[in-house]
Formats: sequence, C-alpha cells, structure tokens
Amino acid sequence: MAGFDGHLKVAIVVGALFTAYTLPKLIAHGVLMTLEHRILYLVLAFGGVVVFGVLLDIDVWSSIPRRLFGKGILAVATVAPLYFLITEPARLYGIGSLAATILSIGSVSTEVIGAVTLLVLGLGIAKTIGFGLDELTDHRGLIHSKEFVIGCGLIAFLGLWQWGELPTLAAIPVAVAVTLGGIVHLSVDAVS
Repeated sequence: MAGFDGHLKVAIVVGALFTAYTLPKLIAHGVLMTLEHRILYLVLAFGGVVVFGVLLDIDVWSSIPRRLFGKGILAVATVAPLYFLITEPARLYGIGSLAATILSIGSVSTEVIGAVTLLVLGLGIAKTIGFGLDELTDHRGLIHSKEFVIGCGLIAFLGLWQWGELPTLAAIPVAVAVTLGGIVHLSVDAVS
C-alpha cells in the first residue's frame, strides 16, 4: 500500500501536467484574461489535484491528513473565540448573556463568558467530529469510492460558481482537477 509520500508525489506530477495542459488552453480561449484569474486558477487547479490526491486517507486515524485535519479543527476551535472577542464582541456578548443567565453568573464580563462558552463548545464539536469520522468511515470505505470523488468535484464546481471569483468556464477544469486528485489517489491505492 502506498503511503502519504507515494500519493503526494504522483499527485504533484499529475497536478503539474494537468495545469500545464489546461492553463494555455483557457488563456487561448479568452477564459482567463487577467493575471489574477490565471494565478487563482493555477493555485486552485494544482492544489485541487494535490490536496485530493492525499486527502482521501483522512479515514485512517493515524494518517498525516487525519492528524493535520484534527490539528486544524482544534486550532479553529481555539482561535475563534479570540477572533470574535476582537472583531465582534457583540456576538460573544449574546452568547455570554445566555450562559450567564443559565449559570447565574453575574460578576464576570459577558464577553469573557461568551468566549469561554464558545471555546468549550468548539472543542466539544472538534472532538465529536473526530469520533464521527471514526464511526462513519472505515479505511477504503465511502471516502475511497468513485461516487464520493465525483461528488467532491461537483461540490467544488458549485462552490466556485457560487463564489464567482473565477469565470465559470475556468471553474469546470478546477472541479475536474479535484475529481482527478481523487482518481489519482484511488489509482495509486489500486496498483500498490
């Protein structure tokens, strides 16, 4: 079975070939007119192949993608209360007021209570997501299916289309890149 390095190397090569093939065609057809669109396309298309080329092993509890995902969720859960405390204290005030009322705490700042409540909820959600991945997936189960890979490509297209920063005709190859990354992963698994 190929490990993280094997999946990553193949995904980088396929991602480079895919973007080298599609970028000039999109430029020639007038789809990517600005330098910003070209750079955004390169990042999204190449990144789509590479990220999805290794991401499918998120269903293995000891894999590098799974460990990074867990660290990312914990980072977001930890930083979000501080972010809201600085940028939107009114949101934390509402959460804190509710928690202070429920817990009958009146001497502590409601913003602080809101931040602590959000932190505890965020860490609880992060832990639940980890358990959910363990319970809902098993290695080479749903996440390692053609249907999941195609669904991710479709979601990528719909997300880019809704976002609107990239022309629709450029969003299609990015969705193909995401799907291609998943196919690369499944192919490497099949031959190893």
